[in-house]
Amino acid sequence: CKHNNYNMKKVLLAAILMLSVGVAANAQFKLGAKAGMNITGVNVSDADLKIGFSIGALSQIKLGDKWAVQPEVLFNMQGFKAKEDDVKKSFNLGYISVPIMAQFYITKNLNVELGPQLGFLIFAKSKGGGESVKIKSDMETVEFALGAGAAYELAKLPIGFFARYTYGFTEIAKPSLGKDVKNYGVQVGAFVKF
Repeated sequence: CKHNNYNMKKVLLAAILMLSVGVAANAQFKLGAKAGMNITGVNVSDADLKIGFSIGALSQIKLGDKWAVQPEVLFNMQGFKAKEDDVKKSFNLGYISVPIMAQFYITKNLNVELGPQLGFLIFAKSKGGGESVKIKSDMETVEFALGAGAAYELAKLPIGFFARYTYGFTEIAKPSLGKDVKNYGVQVGAFVKF
């Protein structure tokens, strides 16, 4: 009985190894860069949207003709505008974001994508009433979000265009502030792959 279990483990390990090598051999790997505009806000009724930017690097691992995985490392300038004590303020939040998108190609050049994103807050400031105040100590430093979008790659050039909606599932303000505040936003921009 022990001998049969040992043989089955060897066969299973060999099958997994062969499958992994087969997938890796068929995978196509590309590096790239992307940049775009962010239109972001928070889920608070009296807050307004704010325009920021996004820039970073990507790698794409194509798994056959229809599927790909695309990890990214981005600097995202996000935020929102709101009144605080009758003073209009702009809240600027800088994140290092790490999305990992699963992509499905509808056509050779058009894909839709869905995946998780971790955000690491590197700075937070509020500006208004002639003051600029650092507020990072009032904010959570890690955010978990989900992104969904689409991208179109030009046929004869390594350039493409993307649009993505991201919604945060974790609060960005510390519980001591007594507010349930979550990020959301739209990104549009362009990318290049090498």
